[in-house]
Formats: sequence, C-alpha cells, structure tokens
Amino acid sequence: AKDTQTTASPETLSDKIFGVDGDQDNLVSGFDRCSHGKLKIAPAEHQLVTNGVYAVEVDMKMKGVEEFDARSAVIAKVEADMGVSLANFFSHIMVCLPPGTKDGWIGYGYLN
Repeated sequence: AKDTQTTASPETLSDKIFGVDGDQDNLVSGFDRCSHGKLKIAPAEHQLVTNGVYAVEVDMKMKGVEEFDARSAVIAKVEADMGVSLANFFSHIMVCLPPGTKDGWIGYGYLN
C-alpha cells in the first residue's frame, strides 16, 4: 500500500502460520491438534509463493479504506500477478491487511 504496510514480514508470517522456521506452536499445528488431525493445511505451491506466503503491494492507500475494498484490491492484484482465480486454485486463503483500514477490525473470515 502507498501509506502503510503489514506489521509482520512474509518470513514471520510463514513461520507463525506454517512453522517453516521452527515455530512449533503455529496456526497449522493448532488446527491440526484441535481437529485431531482431520484438518490438514499446507503452504501454497506456486512460483510466486515462498513458504506459503505471497507478499503483494497494491497501488492504493489503505488507511481509512473499508475492509472489503482493501481485501478486494489485494485479491485482484494477486489474481492478476498469478494468472489464476484464487478461489479455484486454493482451498484456503488468508489475507493480511496492514493497520489503518476503516473501523480497526481485528479479524475476518468468509466462505467462498
């Protein structure tokens, strides 16, 4: 974004989500334990993705922007960069937005 950035680096995100750098108590391990091994999440595989994370910079300001508009801009940019529809290529997608979007939300999820 032109006016802000996420607080965690792609390397930190991949470790905290997938444990790629040794974080034993990461998001995926937590889902695995809670589901008794029934929910398996693996890092995405694509030439633009490193350790399950793709960092993208959108050409817009994010501060004060509605979450939906910010998320839509990020997804559109990723789809253009990768040349795929994310909903058709990946089964789970996590979008990490920088601080400053409107209403100061903490987390958000939806089903495709």
